[in-house]
Amino acid sequence: MNELLEKMESLPEKKRRLLELMYSGRLRMKKTYPLSYSQQRLWFLQQLDPGSAAYNMAFALRLAGSLDHGILRKSFDEIVRRHEVLRTSFTEKDSKLVQEIVPELQLNIEEIDLTALPAPDQRVLEIAATEANAPFDLSRAPLLRAKLLHVREREYVLLITMHHIISDGWSTAVLVREFSALYTAYLSGTSSPLPDLQIQYGDYAVWQRDWLQGETLERPLAYWRQALAAVPVLELPTDHPRVPARTGKGEKILFEFSPEISGKLHQLSRREGATLFMLLLAVWQLVLSRHSRQKDIAVGTPVAGRGRQETENLIGFFVNTLVLRTDLDGNPTVSGFLKRVKQVALNAFEHQDLPFEKLVENLQPDRTEGHTPLFQVMLSLQNTRQEQLQLPGLQLSEFVTGAHTAKFDLDLAFSESASGLSGKLSYANDLFEQETANALVNHLRLVLEQMVADPEMRINQITLLSEEERAQH
Repeated sequence: MNELLEKMESLPEKKRRLLELMYSGRLRMKKTYPLSYSQQRLWFLQQLDPGSAAYNMAFALRLAGSLDHGILRKSFDEIVRRHEVLRTSFTEKDSKLVQEIVPELQLNIEEIDLTALPAPDQRVLEIAATEANAPFDLSRAPLLRAKLLHVREREYVLLITMHHIISDGWSTAVLVREFSALYTAYLSGTSSPLPDLQIQYGDYAVWQRDWLQGETLERPLAYWRQALAAVPVLELPTDHPRVPARTGKGEKILFEFSPEISGKLHQLSRREGATLFMLLLAVWQLVLSRHSRQKDIAVGTPVAGRGRQETENLIGFFVNTLVLRTDLDGNPTVSGFLKRVKQVALNAFEHQDLPFEKLVENLQPDRTEGHTPLFQVMLSLQNTRQEQLQLPGLQLSEFVTGAHTAKFDLDLAFSESASGLSGKLSYANDLFEQETANALVNHLRLVLEQMVADPEMRINQITLLSEEERAQH
């Protein structure tokens, strides 16, 4: 124990405090926990609209091969046992919001046989849409649903839906990875190969509230107060009037850039000492500026929020949101504009530990009907490789269901692979028609190509017209 304490003394303050709480046994004795700041915000949003499925996280896996149903269930039961957050409900006790953990819980995986249908794939999509849009009752655990659809001989689709209050994108990868390891081990007759979890999500929630006080809170708040002072609402022209109560329904457009263009993007970003994300942010903000005719553009971006190693293998809601605000005034060169965007991003990442919910709470931005606070559009870049998982007698791959929601006006997500850079533009169809979304994607291409071609051109020289359209003018 003395050796452990000595090692803890050499750790940074944030990590040391987390470990002190963990090893003291203080956290493990608790039967209830406070909500993390991000959980608290989602709880309030759900109370305002209990029937909403906007914060459902739905994904599907195609299972091809010889499936052992019993081993599948056993694997999921072990995952639920390992991660307390999958046995957690949210309620009020003594005028306080708490998360309560059910000691034991067996996940009910409903099985549906579609093999007799002439077109089972269509039925799969219908069931997937219904599942994705079915709301959760946050006061009842589990906030995780699973359905196993037998599509045809030796082919299944596993539908998994979780509420965002207990999960995030990183958590989905953790779940799939653990399922693969457990299924493989149990099928061979061995015990779980997964090491015990050092902490649980409830421990993190206690630590977050214990740590984020005083100077630790005030220092990043001071930065964000200045960075986001009087941040304007992005007023994009819409196809439909903005309404106070959005449905959360959305559509998406998928697009790709060739390996050649992707390579040029990397070359430009390296030459300017920036990352690919910073370059894509510059392109996106320039397109938004042109469409809105505003020079002050704020874009949200997700960060993992897992700065401590102990959280890396946990399922839970850790993701945080940063607001990247750039001034496009002064007509800089492409190179100069990239330097401006780079500094904005670096400053934001340096202050990323402040939960977005605390930022909104302290800044108290004016709430405009139908607008999300501080930013209205998102940008993300996913550069982790997603490959098929080969299990004994079984192959796992993603199954695209088409079910989609829209939490923001626009959400632009990029991902990298060996074939180049691909993108997905999600849009709220309360506001936009597909034609408008297609135009945005085309303008992204045009701006990107011009920036790559001549980094010394002024950004006001960049046009949203294609060569054919320019010739007509």
